Formats: sequence, structure tokens, C-alpha cells
Amino acid sequence: EERRDGVVDGEMHQEMLDAMATIGFDSETIASLLRLITAILHCGNITFTATHQSDANGMSDACTMDKTQSSLAAARLLGVQLEDLEYALTYRAIRAGNEVVYSPLDKVQSEKACEALMKATYGAVFDFIVGMVNGSISNHHTQNGSGSASIGVLDIFGFETFEINSYEQICINYTNEALQQQFNKYVFKLEQDEYEREGILWKFISFPDNQDVLDLIDRKHTGILALLDEQCIVPRSNDQKFTRYLYAKCDAHERFSATSAQRVDYKFSIEHYAGPVEYSTENWLEKNKDQLPAASVELLQSSDFGHVGKLQSFVRAEGAGGRGSVATKSVGAKFSEQLKHLRARIDHTSPHYIRCLKPNDELQPDEFDPKQIVEQLRYSGVLEAVRVSRAGYPTRYPHGQFMSRYYMLGDLGQDGTKRNKDMLQLVKFIAKHVWEADIKRSQARDAVTQSQMMEKKGSGTYLVRKLSQKTIVKKKKKRMNAQSNIEIPETEEEFEKLDFGTRCAVAGLQLGRTKVFLRREAFDRIESLRVGILGTSARVIQAMMRGRVHRLRYLRLRRATVKCQAMIRYFLANLEVIRARKKARREKWASTTIQLAYRRYKFRNLGADRKQGMVDAAVTLQAFTRGSLVRIHLEDIWPADGVKLGLKVETAQVAGAGAVGLAAAAAAAAAAAAVPETVVVVRTGPTMEEIVAMESATKRLFKYLSEEKWDAAIALMEEHEKLAEQQEEGTGMLPLHIIAQHNLHTAFEKTYKLYPEGEDKFDYEGQLPIHVAAEHDALVPIKSLLAKHPEGAETMMLRPTGRSGGGIPLHVACRINASGAVITALLSSNFSSTKKSDANGDLPIHLLLRNGKTVSGAVVQALLDTYPTAATRADMYGDLPLSVALKHECKPEVVKTLLMHNPDAAKVQNGRDRHSPLFLAFQHHADDKTILGLMNHAPDLIVAVDKRTGMLPIEMATRQKHSKTIIYDLLKRDMPIDMKEKAEAKLVPHQYSWNHLVSDAKDVYHDVVEKVLQQCSQPQVLALAHVENKRGEIPLATATPLCKHEFRVMFRLFHTLEVVDQTPAFEDKESGTQIFYALRFTPPKEKPGYFTSLYQDDKSRNNLVEEWDDSPVVDDEGVSPDLSAMDVKQKLEFVQNEKGVKVIAKLTSRSDIVEAELSKRKDHGLSRHYVPSIISVHHTMQHAAYSEAMAEPSYCITMEAADITAENLILDTRRSGGTFSLEALKGIAMSLLHIHEHGLVHGDFGSHNTAKFGDRWKTLGVRGSVAIGDMTDPKRGFFHPPEAVSLETRNVSLGDTNVGASVVPVASDVTYDIWAYGTVFYEAVAGLPLSPYRSLHKAKRALTTAELFKVGQWDERSLRKALRHIDNNEKARDLVKKLLHPNPNARAQSMREVLEHSFFGIGKLAGEAPVFDRPTLGSSAATNTVDINAYTDEHLKHRNEIVAEAEAMAKTPEKKEMPAVVEKEKEDELPVKIEDSAHSLESIPETPEPPSQPSVPSKPELKVITSKPELEVKVPEPPALASPRRQSVPTPRHVPPPDLARTPSARAPSPVPTSSRRKSKFGFKLGKKK
Repeated sequence: EERRDGVVDGEMHQEMLDAMATIGFDSETIASLLRLITAILHCGNITFTATHQSDANGMSDACTMDKTQSSLAAARLLGVQLEDLEYALTYRAIRAGNEVVYSPLDKVQSEKACEALMKATYGAVFDFIVGMVNGSISNHHTQNGSGSASIGVLDIFGFETFEINSYEQICINYTNEALQQQFNKYVFKLEQDEYEREGILWKFISFPDNQDVLDLIDRKHTGILALLDEQCIVPRSNDQKFTRYLYAKCDAHERFSATSAQRVDYKFSIEHYAGPVEYSTENWLEKNKDQLPAASVELLQSSDFGHVGKLQSFVRAEGAGGRGSVATKSVGAKFSEQLKHLRARIDHTSPHYIRCLKPNDELQPDEFDPKQIVEQLRYSGVLEAVRVSRAGYPTRYPHGQFMSRYYMLGDLGQDGTKRNKDMLQLVKFIAKHVWEADIKRSQARDAVTQSQMMEKKGSGTYLVRKLSQKTIVKKKKKRMNAQSNIEIPETEEEFEKLDFGTRCAVAGLQLGRTKVFLRREAFDRIESLRVGILGTSARVIQAMMRGRVHRLRYLRLRRATVKCQAMIRYFLANLEVIRARKKARREKWASTTIQLAYRRYKFRNLGADRKQGMVDAAVTLQAFTRGSLVRIHLEDIWPADGVKLGLKVETAQVAGAGAVGLAAAAAAAAAAAAVPETVVVVRTGPTMEEIVAMESATKRLFKYLSEEKWDAAIALMEEHEKLAEQQEEGTGMLPLHIIAQHNLHTAFEKTYKLYPEGEDKFDYEGQLPIHVAAEHDALVPIKSLLAKHPEGAETMMLRPTGRSGGGIPLHVACRINASGAVITALLSSNFSSTKKSDANGDLPIHLLLRNGKTVSGAVVQALLDTYPTAATRADMYGDLPLSVALKHECKPEVVKTLLMHNPDAAKVQNGRDRHSPLFLAFQHHADDKTILGLMNHAPDLIVAVDKRTGMLPIEMATRQKHSKTIIYDLLKRDMPIDMKEKAEAKLVPHQYSWNHLVSDAKDVYHDVVEKVLQQCSQPQVLALAHVENKRGEIPLATATPLCKHEFRVMFRLFHTLEVVDQTPAFEDKESGTQIFYALRFTPPKEKPGYFTSLYQDDKSRNNLVEEWDDSPVVDDEGVSPDLSAMDVKQKLEFVQNEKGVKVIAKLTSRSDIVEAELSKRKDHGLSRHYVPSIISVHHTMQHAAYSEAMAEPSYCITMEAADITAENLILDTRRSGGTFSLEALKGIAMSLLHIHEHGLVHGDFGSHNTAKFGDRWKTLGVRGSVAIGDMTDPKRGFFHPPEAVSLETRNVSLGDTNVGASVVPVASDVTYDIWAYGTVFYEAVAGLPLSPYRSLHKAKRALTTAELFKVGQWDERSLRKALRHIDNNEKARDLVKKLLHPNPNARAQSMREVLEHSFFGIGKLAGEAPVFDRPTLGSSAATNTVDINAYTDEHLKHRNEIVAEAEAMAKTPEKKEMPAVVEKEKEDELPVKIEDSAHSLESIPETPEPPSQPSVPSKPELKVITSKPELEVKVPEPPALASPRRQSVPTPRHVPPPDLARTPSARAPSPVPTSSRRKSKFGFKLGKKK
């Protein structure tokens, strides 16, 4: 009988045996296990008969085991005696001290003993199989060297509730309770983790906790299972005692209940999460013990079946005296322990839950029981999980998907027509719109409530006023957002005052880092907005399309009307012509009739004489005509000589012949009388001798012809001319037929001359000599016969053999694929012969193409030139010439010729098999050119399923192993996604070619899969990995091993990079650059069309190691093995052992950034030992990278990854209380020295831009470095020196002081980076950052104005304060003075000078330092501040305009002068006069320079003179940098002596106390005079 679920037990049994063999079970073990299972089944059929037995206490109940086939088979299979089996099952052994007492068992107890034996044996078998399987898996992992990672599958029963629920149900429901609690916590944890990861506002989500139910069941000492274990060891305990004990202990628990009716039946109920369940305690104690009696254990131990002995360790048996500890006997204890272990394992794994739902109990398809489904959802805890999820934000979209779905909402309420595609603005607008809708809905609800109350109370004025007051009072109560506990604002002003996150929370949506979260109300609202916009757009599109459709319909009707009118007019005109012709015919007939009647009338009126004359004339004419006819007849009867062969001339014959006419007969008689009697010659046949001689000669002739003795045969025929007319016995061929088979000109001509009539003679097959010549490709006889007898070329064979079809000579020649000369000769005689069909209906071209590869394209072209329509004619099987050529594997040029003459033939299926030409091409191994031509002519057939085989062309192509080029071309035309949509993969209709190639091609075409994936963006790769086939399977699960590896490779970036975290580690919004941490795999060898490396590291130049460098490192790039030279097994082994190297991937869409990265290294010769090397640069236009990367990246720069940055190392050292390594400071200084000695100033040096790579320190971020002497970028970097900071102070109203500071561009010098190195050095030795940069260690950001102001005010006093934090290290303090001196001229002048300091103790560095043009650095002013306290806003505006103009002039070197600008103002505007005196500038001493260098010209001044009547501003020409000076880096420049502490470089007070100065960002010096 078939099972309802359709499972075939035989097949399942065979699969089980195969699986056991695969796991490692040998045949003997499998047979033993099956034997035990068979024995257990037979034990289930054992029966017992109740008896009575007398003992010391009297008669007692006993039983005997029936001797049946089942009992005999069970004993035999278990390897025991039948008597022993019976004794073990019918007696119980009780040990009392050293004595053993056997007591009989009644029938019920014996049946239970048998069941215990069956369960124990089966349990032992099960445990044995589990141990074998685990051992097999464990050995497998150990051999492969992998860890203990595993994937576990837990299959449990769902929540169970029946009419009678026993011990098994409480165990199952206990498991479900425990796993449901774990599931709820897991769901809550996922929700909480995602909210925290996305950084959104959220409220703690409460979820149902069923810990009290678990405590009721498994709590120690008071739980149900613990009480059951306790009762199991109590003597003489039973189920009733246990139940009463349970009532006493658990009755107070709120989840436990037992009504009076339940107590009578010993039942109780537990309130589970899925509902209350009633349990019956019948047989609980026995089920909890579940142990094998000692007699049964002894029975198994006595078995002679070897495998039973192996199971002894798995059998749970009674201890001494028939009792044991609870731990060894309790099922509940063991179950609880296993459940705790399971929960612990789940806590340490990443669980994935699968809920299985049964649609109906009848196992019928297409039947859905809603009630049953809801119960299963409730019992499985899915509804609770949904409630937990809906308590938060159930709907969530990634940014890209949210933007693509709701971008159209940005147009609502906007003034312009441009769509708002900014995510932040879109979310702001949606939040506001949702809030407005919520407010309107709330107001409408309040209005409805008020109107309902008014209807109930009445419409009086007093009541209206009271209700209005109540409404006002109610409005004062703020509504709260249930999710975030935020008051919902009532007005737009209140809403706008809230910050962005609060507004979103009020509206029910949140903008996370990567996703947008929506509550149900917000989701419904924006969905309704989206539907409304799409509906409006759809109506507009429909209106336009309907207009177009009706317009086209109108045009069609108009054309049809015009055509109908034309046809009707033509019909009417034609009708007029017909009528005119009929009229003309009638008129002609009438005139003829009149003429006839008139002539008859005239003839009747003639005279009698005239009539007689006419009759005589007619008679005379008749006589002459008849005489002529008689003479002609007589000439035919009697020839001129009067002799007729075989006749005797007599008078009677003449008389008989004279019946024609009397005159002729008389003449003949007279002639016969005058001539003597004629002798008639009668010929007779040849004699017998002549016949014998002729037969002998004939045999000799055909023997000569068969032996090809042509001369002898010709001589014999010339001797006997009659031989040329003889036919060969059996074939009926003449000698002319035989000689026509060969190209013998002389022999053929002589034979033809002997018997010319032979050209028109048929042999027994109905062939003329020309047919025979065509069949044997004999050109000479054909030409001769065509010249002598051209009609033979059009003669059909009379009796063709078999089903050849015969035909004319051209058919015969094409059938054997004769030479082109023969076919051309036959064609030239009659071009119309190509149109004729043979007896089968085949044209010559059909017959020719069946010769396959030997067919000449020129001959086919000649046939088609004479009859082009032949390309469209079908043969006897209904095949067109193209199909015939493909079936017989003709040459590509032949197929091309046929396609040229009939392109539509590529779309026509052949007649007999109904295959398409493309399918035939794949089936018969056509070459690539032929297939590509067919694909171009019939692109629709590329994805057409063959009607007979049900196969796609690509399936036949892979089966026949066609080239990868063809497979790739076929695949491109049937891709499941739109390959043009890179940002978002869109599925398109397809015929599953991709699934076939990935899953069914056996890795033969994994290169094609690799090439396709290389051309896809990341969303497209994900889509291709999840496209379902006809069976609902995805390629990621069904792909062959190497194709699956290609998917895994393409989940990386650019074939070699696997991103560790999709979120960028750093993002530069100004340049659009993103940095990812990634793993780099060994790049494969480049293939055409796959990817191209734009830059390879020049090792010959970059492998520079300075001689003073004590830790050289030379990197060796790994060589990628050639995967194409490996077999599948070797490739898989390589894939499994592939490991990645940590790298940094920099993504950018700007080519200038790539060029800057490369050029800085290449142009300045930077060594990869001090600058991170660029491993590769890939052009990535075809890749959309990861969803979190930029929208359209174009390049990926792969660089080696650092171990740790100096910033992190300093922080770690500070936290641990240690001391920063001297070697690390030296390595950092060496990397910066390398940058300087290659002509660059970093400009952004700091602890964040230097990192450790192995044992070496390298400088990061060299792309923005500038050459020494070029202007620095104010936007680059954090640690700017004081000379690059411009300061100002201004007094505002009420006497407050407002400070301003900004970074300005200055001429770059190595001292710029030395200041930055000083900040790193100071933090390392002092243990804390320099005071202006104290807050930068939390997050890298631009300095605030106050922090910049501190840097700009840095002087020697600030330096002395900083030195206080360096304890007991005079060398470090001295080096800090050189590094952080406010005057750049007094600062250390090179990193060599820094490294040669005594602090490092390495002495003088070896090697020559390069020389660069360095700018002349001016002295710092005493103070960088200026008070602007008398400017009005308008004057300040004019001043800023003047300064801006000065800046523009300063940037233009050609313009040496700037015109003065004079602005007049009213007298009463400025009561104060500000003037910059000349002596205020001259009174400040300058820093002396060395005598060998030219003096620095004083900077021009900006003179501001303000008086009451006017404001005069004189702006002199901007300063130019002093001429560059050639200076060797190690040569120190002149530094002011220490006693010059009051120089401007030391920020000493100015000699003019009332004047303050600042160095503007344009190089001017501003001042004021009191």
C-alpha cells in the first residue's frame, strides 16, 4: 500500500544503506545492525499466556512466553536460547545480600519487561550509530587539520497538546519553553544590536519571559522533574502518591493549576506560552526510570552474537539489588542536563530558526487550513516574535533601496521642479509630512469626538462653551510617542525646534547609518503618498499612451478609408470600360448582321445565269482538290521503283488499290502490263555459325572492357561493327556506356562513331551514357555527348535503383559530388536543369549538400546563381538547403552562401525533426563562424526551447563541448538580469541558461562564468548567485565546485580583495575617497577582457635601502600559480588553501587622485621601505563595489596595511603606564627624513599619519605632499605650525572681545613637518598631547577657532610651560626646544639634525644630504593679534574688499603694484583716527642673517588713516618671497643666540606698547597708533 506522503520505503532503505557506507560502516556492521533491528521487531510480536504459580505466600500470578515464530526468531537473532529469553522476560531477579531471589512476573509485567528489553536494545543501537557517525566526522576534521567548527541541525517537535498528555508531552513542551525563551532573547538581542549599530533613538522593548514556567518544571528540589526523581527513589511510591505530592508542592505556583475534577483523575494543568495544557501522571514513575532489568542485562551478556557485546556500554541497567542512583536511572535528569547543554551550545553559536508549518492533516496539496496554521504559528512562538519586532521598527530599508523606492516623494510641496535626491533632505521632508498627517488625523478625530459629544448633550450655547473649554483643557495634554517617550509637538514651530533625530522619532521613522527604520504608521503613510504619486504618474502615462494609440488608430482608419475609396473608384471606372466594350461589341454584331442580311438579299436577287456560273466554279474547285488528295495517297502506296520488301506485286493488288479512283487504277494496270514480273527479295536470319561467332566476340569485347584494354576492345569493334550495338548481360550496358565511365577521348569517339545511335540507348537501370558519365565524374564523355546529343542532359533515368530518385545527369552528378567542371558543363547546357526535381522531389542542390564536408562553396554558389529560389525549396524530408548543410556538416563558406541567399532560413525549423538550424549546428559540431552567423540571423532562436528534446541551444552546446566563445555569446543573450543596470540588479525574463551553465556544465566552462562575473557589479553578482532555476534552486547552492568558487571570489572587490567591513574606515568627502580594510589574495594571471593593472611597483627603483638603515626589509611578491594548467582537483585544493594578506583598499572615482598617488612615488623616487607601497591599481568602472561604497567608483588603489599607527601605540602606552619606545621615535623620524630628502614636505604629518609595518615605520598620506618651496594647503592636516596661523581680535558691543584665527598658505619648508614631529615627540615623552591639541586624540577633526588661536599665540612662554611636563630628561627637553620653537629659523632645520641629537645616540648619519631650493623664512611678530575696535560694519566690509583685492594681486606675480583706493565717508561716522606710524615698524629689530646670505627686505606696510571727513586706506604692493637660496640640508642656518630673548621671533613685547601687530595671511603687517 502506498504511503500518503508519497515516500517509497524501498528507496529510502537503499538510501540509508548508501549513507551508512559513505559514513564508514563496513558491510558486517551494517548487517549486524539490521539483524538487531529485526530482532527488536520480532520482540514486538512476542505474546504471553497468564498462569498461576504457588509459592511460600500461596498462589501468585505468573505467565509463560508463547513459543511462536516471532519468539524463536527473536531468540535466534539476539544469539540467546529461547529458554533464557523466556526466563529473563517472565522472572525478576532480586538480590538480597549475597543471595539472588527470582520472583515470577505476571503477564502485564512480562510485557513491560519485553518492552524494556526492546527500548534498551534500540537505544543502545542508536547510541552506537551516533558514536560511529561522530567518530567519522571527528577523524575527518583531524585529518584535514581544521578546527572544531561545525554546523548543527536541531530538529524538535513543536508544541504538543492532545486529549491525553503524558510524560513525553511535558518533556517536549519543556524543551519548547526553553528554546522559545532563547528565541525571544535572540530576537530582542538582534533588534537591540541593530538599533545600537545604526545609532537611532529607541526604547527598551519588553518581551515575554517564561522563566517562571521553566522554574516550575526544572527548578531544583521544587520543580516537577525534581519531585518526580525524588519519588522514583522512595520505596513503594507510585503515580498517585507522586501526584498528591505534586499538588502539595506546586499548588501555589501561578502557572500551575488543578481543579477538583482534575484531582480526581490525578491530572494537573500548566499555563504554557502557547496556552494551558492538561497532563495525566499515569506511568510517570516507570517512564522516568526507563531502565533494563538485571535479568535482561544478563541475557544480553550471555549472547553469542558478537555485536551485542559491543552495545553493553550503551545499555542503562539496574544497579545492585535492582536499584540505583537517580542520576543513573532518571530520564528527566538526563533530559534536563542535555537540554542545558544544548542551550549552552546555542548561546555560543549563530542560530538560524526554521519554522515548519503543516497546511493540513490530510497531506493533500492545494489545501490550506487557516485555523491550523494560526495555531501552529502561536504554538511555535512566531506570533510572539512578531510582536517583539513590531514593538520597534518592523520595516527597514537600506539607504539605496529607500532612495530608489521613495525618491519621488522629494517633489511633494517643493517650489522647484528639480527632484530632491539627497537622503537627509528626503527623510526630513517625509518626517514632516508624516507628522502633519498625524496632526490632521488627530484634529479630525478630536472634532468627531466633540461633535458626537454635542449630539449627546444637545446644542445649547452653554453646553457648547463648556465643551470648548474641555477641549481646550484636553489640548494642553501633550501626546507622547510610545516608541521613544517624546512629546509630539502640536505646531509647526514646535516641530521645527526639535533636532533632526527627535523629529524623525516623532514621525515614526529613524535614519540610521546604513538603513532607514519605519514604524507601521509611518510606513503606511509614505506608502500611500508613493501610491498616490505613482497613480498620478500612471494616469499621465496612460493618457499619453491612449492618445498615441487613438492617434495611430485614426491614421490606420484614414489610410484604410483612402484605400477603400481608391478601390471603389477603380471598380466603377473598370465597370464603365466593360460597359463601353459591350456596347462596341453589340454595335459590331449589329452591323455584321445587317451586312449578312444585305448580302443574302443581294444573292437571292441575282440572275439564273450568274448563279449557275458560280455553282460551276465551286464544282471545278472541288474536283481539282480531290484529285490532288488521291495522287498523294497513291504515291504513298506505290514507290517510284515499284518494289516493296516482303511483297509480291500482282494485278489484283493494283485492282484492289484502284478503288481510290478509276483513272489511277487504269494507269497502274497499264504500267504493270508493260513491265516484266517483279522479283520480291525476302531476307532470312543469320546462320548458327554466325550467331556463335557473334556471342564469342561479344564476350571477348566486354572482357576487354572490364580489364580496361581499350585498344583491343576498339580493334575488335572495328572488325565487327555490330559489336558496338551489343548489350552487356545483366546490366544492359552498351560499350558506349562502359567507356563513358572513363575520361578516354579517343576510345569514346571511336566507339561513338561505330554506333552513334547508342547515345540514346538506356541500360537496364534506365541510364543513358551521359548518366553513366555523370555518375563516374567523367568530364570528357560528358562534353562530347552534350555537343552531339544535348537532349540527353534533360532526359530522366527510367528505372533508378532503390530510393536514389534517379533524375537527369545533373542530379546524378550532384548526388556523387562530382567535380565542379562536370557540374558546370551540365549547367551550361541548360540552366533550367537546376529547377528540376528527381523522382523523390529533391533539387540538385539538396543532393549536393548531402555530401557534407567535401562540398565546394563555389559549386553551391553556381547552383544558386542559376536558380536563387533553390535556397527556399524543401527536399523530400521537408528540409531547406540550410538544414541539409548543417545536418551533413558542410563547410562554413557553404552555410554562409546559403544564408546570403535566404537569410530567413535561419529561422525555419527543419521538416522531419522540427529542430531549428541553430540547434542542428550545435548538434552536428558546426564551427564558431557558422554558429555566430546563425545567431546573428536568428537571435530569437538562441533562447528557444527545442520542441522535440526540450533542450536549449546552450544545453546542446555544452553537451557537444563547443568553444567557450560560443558559450559566452549564448549566455550573454539569455542573462537573467539586465547587465546595463549596474547599481541595482533587475531580473528579466530568461530561459535558465545561467543556471544550466553554473550547475550542469561540470566546471568545463567555469572560465566563462568567471568572465561574466568579472563584468558585473556587486549587486549583479548577488543577483546572479540567487537566481532560481525551474526547481526553485539557486546557483549558490547547486553550482559546481569551481563555479561556486568564482562566486566567492567575486564577492570580493576586483577579483583579489575581500573587504573585511563594508563600512569605510575613513571617508574624505571633499575628494570622494573611501578607505576599506581588506584581505588581498594572490592575483590570477591577467586574461584578455578581465581586468588590467594600471601600475606595478617598480622594484628596481623602490627597493632602496640607505646604508644607515639598520632594518632593511625586501618584500617578495608571490607568484600566482597557473590555474589553467591544473585539473579540477588541483584547483579545488588551491582554493581551499588560499589565504589573504591584510591590505588597505582606497576607492576613488577621480583619476587625479590615482595619478597623485603614483606620481608622488614615481617622480620623487620614494622608497617602499618608508612609504606604503601601492600593490596595484585596478580600473573598476564595471564594478559597483559594495553597497556602502561610493555610487560609481572608478579606481581601487591597493596598499599594504599597517600593524598599528603611532597614535594608537601612544594611547596604548599611556593606558598601560609604560614608556614609548625610543626605537619607535627613531623609526618615525627616519620615515619623515626620507620624505624630506626626496624633496617633499608632508604637510599633514602627525601621529595619525605614521604607522608601523612589521619592524619598520612608514609615513602615510603622501599624496597631498608638496615640493619644498611650494605653498601649503590650509585645508590639509591638523598640526599646523604657528607661522601658518593668522590671528585677529575685534571688540564687539558691550566691550566683549571676539577672537579669530585661520590657517593660511605659506611657503612649505621642512620646519613645517618638524613642528608636527615635535607634537608626536612631545606626546611620546611627556605622556600627554601638546595643549592646543588635547582634544584631537578623541577624534580627528579640524581645530576650533580657540584651539587655532592657541597655536597662533605660541611663544617661548608657552614652550616653557610645555617643558614642565617632561621630568628628569634634559636631552628630551633640549630636543623639544628645537622641535617646537616658535621661530622657524630657530627650529631644527632638518630631520638629520634631529636624528643626530644626543637623545637618540646614533651619532652622525652617513651619506650626503640632497640640496633643494628652500624659501626664506621671515621672523614671527611679537604678537599675532590686532585690535579692530573702531570699525563700523560698513568700513569693515570695505576693508575686507580691499584685502581681497590685495590677495588677488598677490597671487598674480606679474602685477608689481596695486592702486591705492580712497573711500570717502561722512564726517560723523568715525570719531577716531587710526594711523600706522612709520617708526612703529622700524623700531622692531629684525633677526640678523648670516653675512654670506642677502638680507631679507623689509615687508611693505599697509597704512590705514582714518579721520572724521574720510577714510583713507593706502595699500602698497604685496611682498614677493625672497629669492630661493641654495642650501644643504645638514648645514645649519644662523640661529639667534639665546640672549636675544626679546626679539620679535621670541614674541617679546613691542617697543611701541600701544601698537599691536599681526602677520596677515597675505604677508602684510597691520598696526594702529593710539
